[in-house]
Order: sequence, then structure tokens, then C-alpha cells
Amino acid sequence: MAALIRQFKPKKCLESWVDYVWLVWEEQLSDARKHDIVIPLCHMNVVFNFSEDYFVDYDKTLYKMPSVVRVGLLDQAVKIHYGESVFQMGIALKLSEMTNAVFAKKHQGAYEIIKGKVYDGTPSLYALYDALCGLEKSSVEREIKFEEMLQLIWGFLEHSMDKTLKANAKNDRIIQENRQILHMIQYIEDHLENFRVIQMAQVFNISVSTLERKFKKEVGLSPKTFANIKRFLIQNKIQW
Repeated sequence: MAALIRQFKPKKCLESWVDYVWLVWEEQLSDARKHDIVIPLCHMNVVFNFSEDYFVDYDKTLYKMPSVVRVGLLDQAVKIHYGESVFQMGIALKLSEMTNAVFAKKHQGAYEIIKGKVYDGTPSLYALYDALCGLEKSSVEREIKFEEMLQLIWGFLEHSMDKTLKANAKNDRIIQENRQILHMIQYIEDHLENFRVIQMAQVFNISVSTLERKFKKEVGLSPKTFANIKRFLIQNKIQW
């Protein structure tokens, strides 16, 4: 049976921080399709795996991935190795205040996450995965099953957003910290053609070392690496 690879755009209320939800399903993988390459796309992903174990080859080391993993911004392409079949769903998240607040107090780099420090410890993600597994194991027709799982994810995201907005309504410090990073990201995106770290540091009135340390801590990549990835994606018109 042919593979299914789909993207689902979010509801209007989620567009500011959710890029899309994706689904990959194939019942029987050929030897060639058991291996894939994921390139950096400048967003975070929460990945739910419903099939057998899969592995990521990162920095020449093979890591077994957990059933639920939050993957930070990749700083390089990584190889993925699947088993006989694949069924995964994922949430592609934009760099935003809401993403920061719901999933982490800061963005984490892909290296630490792939090595196993993968998780923000939110019990609700485990609960969501358990509920998705329950639907995945149901005997309903496949397309109905996929739609029910998708609606469950949308409901989780809307609930998380409402809960976070209420919790952070009075926390000005967190809001200001998130906004500064988003302003830095916007600056890089607006100056891709002639981006220089020295000029960026001057704009934000901090030293180059402070800028690089703060940006790497929050985003998981250096400003230069982030700019290079963004430039590559735009030049090659890559959206997935």
C-alpha cells in the first residue's frame, strides 16, 4: 500500500505558534525507504511514534528515540533509520512566545535532546500520547482513525494555549525574555543578505559574546548558524 505523507494546517487561533501537524504512515517499508534524511528547518518538533523503534544518526552516533520526543532546532542534517513500518505524527512549532511557554522555558538544541535530555517533563504530553495510542489501536477505518487523532492533537494545543495564557498573564519577566529572543530572530530574518553578528550585537546593545551565549542558550543554535540555515531554506524554496 502506498505511503501517506500529509500536512495539516492549524486553526486560525493556533497559527501564531503552530506551523502544521504532520503524519507519515507506511505499512511495509522497502529497504531503501527504511532510511531517511531530515534537514534543518528552523522549527521545533514534537514527534509521536506508533510503530517499532527508530534511530537517529547524529554526529556519527546512533540514538534510539523515545516514543515521544521534543526535538529542538537541528544544526545539521540527520539520518533516520526505521524498522519494517512507520507511523508517526508530529507537531511542527514556530519559534514564538507560546511555544516557549507551553513546551519549555527555553528552546533546546537538537544535540542535547537527541542524546536523551529530550523532554520538558510535561505529564500532559504523556497523557496525549496514551490517548493517541488508544485511537491508533482502535478498529475503525484508517481515515477515520487519522481524523480522530488529528482532532485530539488540535484539542490538546488549544487547551495548552488557553492554560498558558492564564498562567503567564501576570509574569512580565518571562514575557519580556521571550520577546527579546523573538526580536533577535526577527532581526536575523530581516538582515539575511548582509547579516553580521557584530552589527546585531550593536543593535541590541550587548557584547558579541553575550549575544552568542544568550541566543545559543535560548534557541539552541548560534546566530550565524541560524542565519545560514534560514538563508539556505529561502534560496532553495524549502518549506517542509
